[in-house]
Amino acid sequence: MSRYVHYAHLSRVDVKVGQYVKRGEVVGLLGSSGASSGPHLHIEGQNNKPVSWWKYVRGMSYNAVASLYFDITKFYDREKNIPIPKSFPNVGYKFLQFVKEWATLPYRGYWHPGDDANGLDDFGKPVKNILSGRVVFLEGVSFTPKNGRMVKSDFNKGWGQHVWIEVNEASPLV
Repeated sequence: MSRYVHYAHLSRVDVKVGQYVKRGEVVGLLGSSGASSGPHLHIEGQNNKPVSWWKYVRGMSYNAVASLYFDITKFYDREKNIPIPKSFPNVGYKFLQFVKEWATLPYRGYWHPGDDANGLDDFGKPVKNILSGRVVFLEGVSFTPKNGRMVKSDFNKGWGQHVWIEVNEASPLV
C-alpha cells in the first residue's frame, strides 16, 4: 500500500507524470492558483490512493479525515528548506484544524486534511518534494470562454495547479 503527497495552488509545475522526484527536488513554485484566498502551498499526505484527484473532506468526521490522511509536517526539514524556505511563521490552516465555513451547510466547516505551509512573503518560492516518489497526476489551470473572454476555470475543484506523488515506501527520505 502506498501513500501519496499532494501539492496544490502552485504558480508553476516543474515535473511531469511518470517522473521520479527525490526528497528535496523542486516540484514547482508556490502560488495562488485555483480557489485560493492568497499565496500558499496546500500540502497533504494521504494514506491510500485517492478515490479522486479532486476529492476534498467536506462532510467527513474528524475520525474519517484522520484515518485517510497523515501529518505531512513530520517530514518537514527547515534546515534544507523542505518543503519551502521559511522567513515567517506559518499563517495558514494546520493538519486536522477545524475550519469554520458557513457555505458548506449543514456541516458548518471541515477538518483540514493538510498543512498550509506558507509565510507572508512566499509567493514564487520553490516548493521542494518531501517524500521521494513518482509523479502520478498533475494538472494545470485551464481557461474557459465567458462573456466573450477567457477566464480561469474551476473544473478541478479549486486546486489550481497541483501535483500528486506516490511515495516510494522503500526509501521515502532519499
